[in-house]
Amino acid sequence: MDDNIRPIFEIMKKCLILGVVSLLSILNYAQTSQNALDFDGSNDYVQTTFGGVAGTANRTFEAWVYLTSAPSGNSCILDYGANAVGSRNTFFVNTNRAIGYISGGTNSNITSSTNAVPLNTWTHVAFVLDNGTGYLYVNGQQKGTGNLSTVNTGTGGTNLRIGERVPGGSIPFDGIIDEVRIWNVAKSATQLTALKDEELCSSQTGLVAYYRCNEGTANGSNTSITTLPDNSNSSNNGTLTNFGLSGSSSNWVNGAPLTAAPNTDTTLNIESCGSYFTPGGQFVNTSRTVTETISNSVGCDSLITLNITIKQTSFSRDTIVACDSFRTPTGILYTSSRIYNETYTNTVGCDSVVQSLLLINYTQRDTQNITSCGSYQLPSGLTITASGTYSDSLSSSASCDSFVTYNINITQPSSSVLADTTCGTYISPRGNIYTESGTYRDTLINHLGCDSVVIQNIIVNHPSDTLLQKVGCDSLVSESGQNTWFLSGGYSEMFSNQQQCDSTVRYDVSINFSSPGVFFSDTIVCGESYISPLGQSIGSTQIITETTQNRFGCDSSYQISVKFHSVEAPSILVQEKDTLIASNAYGTQYQWYNCDNFTNLSNAQTSKISWKDHSTTLNFGVAVANSRDNCVDSLCIKPDMTNSISKTPVNHIIIYPNPNNGIFTISNASSIRSIEIFNTYGALIEKLEKTNHGKIDMSHLPKGNYFIKIETRSNQVQHSKISFSL
Repeated sequence: MDDNIRPIFEIMKKCLILGVVSLLSILNYAQTSQNALDFDGSNDYVQTTFGGVAGTANRTFEAWVYLTSAPSGNSCILDYGANAVGSRNTFFVNTNRAIGYISGGTNSNITSSTNAVPLNTWTHVAFVLDNGTGYLYVNGQQKGTGNLSTVNTGTGGTNLRIGERVPGGSIPFDGIIDEVRIWNVAKSATQLTALKDEELCSSQTGLVAYYRCNEGTANGSNTSITTLPDNSNSSNNGTLTNFGLSGSSSNWVNGAPLTAAPNTDTTLNIESCGSYFTPGGQFVNTSRTVTETISNSVGCDSLITLNITIKQTSFSRDTIVACDSFRTPTGILYTSSRIYNETYTNTVGCDSVVQSLLLINYTQRDTQNITSCGSYQLPSGLTITASGTYSDSLSSSASCDSFVTYNINITQPSSSVLADTTCGTYISPRGNIYTESGTYRDTLINHLGCDSVVIQNIIVNHPSDTLLQKVGCDSLVSESGQNTWFLSGGYSEMFSNQQQCDSTVRYDVSINFSSPGVFFSDTIVCGESYISPLGQSIGSTQIITETTQNRFGCDSSYQISVKFHSVEAPSILVQEKDTLIASNAYGTQYQWYNCDNFTNLSNAQTSKISWKDHSTTLNFGVAVANSRDNCVDSLCIKPDMTNSISKTPVNHIIIYPNPNNGIFTISNASSIRSIEIFNTYGALIEKLEKTNHGKIDMSHLPKGNYFIKIETRSNQVQHSKISFSL
């Protein structure tokens, strides 16, 4: 142990010795009446949280009981487990005042001799299961035995009950119960007799549940005392259920005359210096009363009350500075620094310790080499401005002189001024970045190791940056004229602005393209005129060129070769009985069709058709096609079923230009009664009663092919196919 710490330890040791006393164990074995629980035989019971001894393991049940009359039936002392064969643990007294054990099933039940339990006296009863054999004891004497080989208590049943069996029936106890003990070992008669007349301590080996029943005031008002403590080490307490807890019934009452548990209660007065450790291990450093519960020599609780008086020790620290050596008041000479202690006795008889920090200083002689910028100040306060050798003498707090020789080298700082012009940013010699004009100061270290101050007069010019958004057709020439771009994208050009800094012009370029020239050849016009996409009216065969702008605003040109052909519908339609005959002055092809739904008739491509071969209700029509230019026109009639038609004249109507951009012209418009427009599926799109000066405007309809049904005032019907596609 360190010599500096040992004196403090000795003080503590001395204080503890002063506090040592003899703890005398006074065992109180007086026979006194302890409390017990009175059960009314109706619905009183105690439900605990103890699960019981399970399986086929050995076990012992004990209790003190007091009967004032013979039970009217089985009267349960305690029980736990499940209401199943071999699973109950019912310990009871029956109507013959015999004690018994029921587990349920064959080889699971035993009963003692009759009249084993006397009336109006405290009686000790016990059950023991020892390796499959059961034993029943009254006041330590065996009163019955039997085979219990099928006992096998499962887990998960009802926890231990006192005064009632597990659910599945009801056999409440009528009488007083005291000192209930459950062991996980098989007790012998000798062991039962040795311990039955005294309360036990929780340290007993194999004691797994123990209820002394000593709570409450006998026969008093105990409505708030509903817990039955477990006095074993398991703490599986019980809860009183349905008890009245007032008067001499269904309440806490006087118990069996047992020897109380051997507790030792002691009060001690303790005086100690500085601090005290109690028997329970508490550290006490102020005067106060401490109560502790410990186990005595027989394993029972012992209550110790300690009236502790703490007398104060003294402890102080001191610092001593000496030159070369120091002698303590006790005569000890020290020549080196250290911590030392001296012990005295204070006014209350406790140790007083003075701990001193001794600092021994020595006379010193030293040489130091110093390099300094501009000047150097000696420890004595003298300022040196020129290189040389100097001596300095100091006195310490211990009056020990210190002699030092200084070899001093004085170096000089430097300074400079810079002027600079830059674009965007300026980086100083120290690495500082400046973006604005101004005067800046940097401090560097020169080659002599001294400060070098640099004054920088900086002019910072700034570059410029411009974004232009440009749109071109096919290409775009830059502002400088040096670049031509043919694709959309981002581009840039570099210039020098008026401050001679880089100037960036960024372009966001969108290149649109002209449409290539398109040549439409042999555009056949079956009619008298043609309207071009730009509105030119063409009345003769020719090639035209037009230029317009596409959706990007760029030029788009195209050529159209317009050719005018014509074809006439049959000028004469003759009916000879059941045959319709179409004739035309030109070489044509024929196709007969149903005018009602525009469907072609099969096997009807000649100039004649027998209408009796088809439905008599049809409107027949004939389509005339010019084999040279594919111009088609058509005519519909309703056959006369009664009269023969010969050389019927037809006022043929021409629709032109076809195809076109949606505006159609109809010839002989004054003879028209109605116009119906159908799509290619035969659905009626529009019906017109008149035209606008012979014009039909279909530009509001989707582009495509349509059929037009024209009915004249002379009841003639003509069907034509038109195309709205330009």
